[in-house]
Amino acid sequence: MTRVPGADDDYESIVSLLGALLHERHHWLQQIGTVAGLCTSLLLETQAGLIAGNLPVQELTADDLPLCDGRFRDSPAVIGWERVEATRRMFAGCRKGDFTALAENGRPPAFHLLADLQRPVVTQVCRGDPDRSPLRTWADLQPIDEVPIILDHRGWLVGTRHLMECAARISEVFKVGSDLNRAGRGPFNFTPLLSGIYGVAHDLFYDDGKPVSVASEIGLAALCDLALNGPYPPLTPTAGKFVGRGWSPGVSFALLVRLAEGFRFDVELDPFDPAAVRQFIGELTAHVGWPSGDLLSDTVGSVIGEQDPDVVATEIFRLEEDRLPEPTMKGARIRYLFSIAARAFEIRREAPELFVFPFAQYGADRKDFRAYFDRLQPPLLAHGEQGLAPTRPIPGWLEFFLASSVEYELTRRMVMSTAPEIAQVLAGYARSIGGTEHGLAVITAQLRSIFRAGPLGDELVRLVEAAVSASPWTPMPPILRDSSS
Repeated sequence: MTRVPGADDDYESIVSLLGALLHERHHWLQQIGTVAGLCTSLLLETQAGLIAGNLPVQELTADDLPLCDGRFRDSPAVIGWERVEATRRMFAGCRKGDFTALAENGRPPAFHLLADLQRPVVTQVCRGDPDRSPLRTWADLQPIDEVPIILDHRGWLVGTRHLMECAARISEVFKVGSDLNRAGRGPFNFTPLLSGIYGVAHDLFYDDGKPVSVASEIGLAALCDLALNGPYPPLTPTAGKFVGRGWSPGVSFALLVRLAEGFRFDVELDPFDPAAVRQFIGELTAHVGWPSGDLLSDTVGSVIGEQDPDVVATEIFRLEEDRLPEPTMKGARIRYLFSIAARAFEIRREAPELFVFPFAQYGADRKDFRAYFDRLQPPLLAHGEQGLAPTRPIPGWLEFFLASSVEYELTRRMVMSTAPEIAQVLAGYARSIGGTEHGLAVITAQLRSIFRAGPLGDELVRLVEAAVSASPWTPMPPILRDSSS
């Protein structure tokens, strides 16, 4: 959650916070506007479904958590979850030890299993034309024995996480730098901002000693974006003859860096000019021989189909008096997410720089940036101390997405977290714009529904209430709204 700055913050703090705000907005655009973002959502949805639908939830107690250490550790649900988790860690990138801890413990990546699990999820949320869509290839799977090539850099298995963080940090640095320069505050040392996970892709790109420039930084962000738009689900299955050993995002990025050799990164490029940045991205894409943005949008559109999020928003749940909103379909939450993605890839045709280097739009005209971003809003937003608020004025919208977030967090964390650890996370959802009492009521109702009034649900309710009481909070209106930033 990004805090919106207040009147008592000093100038540097305000600049830093607004830079972080753009960074987080970029992550949302990556989540719904890249194939890797959609793939990550599918991986998490698959894991949640494995736990929610394959355990005797009404019998569970706090002593059964974490599931990986309890009586269900060898159940098909937990084994499947951990194998998907190994795949997710390899795809997203992680410390090498975090991957080998699963892979060497009988939980290697599960490509064929994952394809079988994801196929019904994709079918539920996508509305593409079967005759045009790559989805038709999901019926023609062949198991593979080869482990994909993994790029190891300074103890990191390089994945989408490193590419997303690098690109988002670049826009953040440009935002902070331009604000400080405009105010005559400087020089500012940006080196610490490119350390750790934020600097992995940066290191790989500049490994040959090329000088840092405006064009090279934007070019790096563009290569990150291209690697995030590789042949990943839902565009292709996760197993079979359609997947080669070099499919991983880290390897794709390394290949793109090599293909970019000879490209002119020393040209003058105005980061405040979206049209110039758009042209530069197109030239780099053509140089490395990657599919064009229009082709990418066509391909994604053929899978997701024509889905209007304004229409889908009215279809995903029904409202009954004195009850939480009821989903009208399986995968209702992710169906809405994919409908926003359908809109995002259409916007990519017009303004690819919004997803590659959003500072270009933001720095040129914040109103134009907001005009795009407001069409792609996430379901809930948090403004500083205001609390979680709905982005649509639909009755039940806040409660539906609060409840689905609780279920999502719970089914994701039960495998490797204790009951108190889960409760600490769920307590954050009590910070509703309707007040703590409202947030707690939603959490309580959802927990008791998930566990069918079983003992684990009651215990988690007690722990969440205790966590909220230990950290009292009162919703306040934001001092500085986004429109002023």
